[in-house]
Amino acid sequence: MRSITAITSSVAKTYVCVCILLTAAGCNWMSPATRVSTDPSTESDSVRIELFAENKGLRDRVQSQELDIAKLRAENRRQVELNQLLTDELENIKNDLDRVENQFVSLEKRLRLKETKASAVASVAEAQLLFEKMLESGADVLDSLTVSEVTAKLKTSDEMIKKRNYAAAVYFSNRTMRILNQTERRMNVVMTDGDSRIIAVSLANVRSGPGSGYEIIEKLNYGTVIVQIDTNANWSKIRTKDGTAGWVHKSLIR
Repeated sequence: MRSITAITSSVAKTYVCVCILLTAAGCNWMSPATRVSTDPSTESDSVRIELFAENKGLRDRVQSQELDIAKLRAENRRQVELNQLLTDELENIKNDLDRVENQFVSLEKRLRLKETKASAVASVAEAQLLFEKMLESGADVLDSLTVSEVTAKLKTSDEMIKKRNYAAAVYFSNRTMRILNQTERRMNVVMTDGDSRIIAVSLANVRSGPGSGYEIIEKLNYGTVIVQIDTNANWSKIRTKDGTAGWVHKSLIR
């Protein structure tokens, strides 16, 4: 009878040979304790994380594109309104010329009968008050040419009153009012020279100065159309459709 040592050695050799053959055949002969885990739940979590990140990226891109579209639409509306404004101004000028040709050039006596001194003085005063109000407000569209034109027409109106040509005084004051009203309308459409922007957060604070320590003068909602009229390092000076001007942090607009 062979010894136990010989038997053990034979078994060990046989085991080694079997392992070598199994490895060569590509079999997973390792014990369960030494195998690498392939738990499907771990792979599923990884897929979900990747899908979530991908969906978030898509949502961010869609939101960015929506802001760009809103900005383009706002600029398009602004240009349409401005074009309509210019068309109306040209029509008013044409009508003024027609009135000058067909009505204003007539006998001085006939002109005097159309208006009284009181109505002429009141008409000129109304135009003068509106002009002074717009000058005090610092309206950006009240340029030097407009100021010169309005000043000249008001002066002519005063001269016509002194000459007792009240109808002529009313005519020039009415022309002045039309110029100022068109200027106000242009201010509401254009607001001021600058670039159209969109509020890109749910709520943005408009401050009285370029810094977080300045007073909040208004809050603007997401998608509000504004115009950027000035900038510094981190802040933009903006104006809203209703004429409110203030400073907004650059990160809040697009």
